[in-house]
Amino acid sequence: MICYRAETAVANELGAYLLNAKDEKRMPVKQIIQNNADLVPDYQNKILTIILHTLSAPRYNQAAAKLSDILNQTETIFPGTDLQLKFKISAVSNCEK
Repeated sequence: MICYRAETAVANELGAYLLNAKDEKRMPVKQIIQNNADLVPDYQNKILTIILHTLSAPRYNQAAAKLSDILNQTETIFPGTDLQLKFKISAVSNCEK
């Protein structure tokens, strides 16, 4: 139940960035959860960069980029470290089209 609520909360955030939000807002969340990501630690600057790989549609990449902006504003520290999480989307150039 906790996972469902977390997925719902993220889907609701993404809904504002999707044209057909009612019908498709859960799909990019599922893709984000199941997709590969690169973890790039920068111990000198105390940053852990999470680079999410391209999603199936440009509009999903745009929504994921907006979600990354929201998450980056939280300045979350990865548990057990002093590394701040920074989220990026590998398809940034696709998001600008």
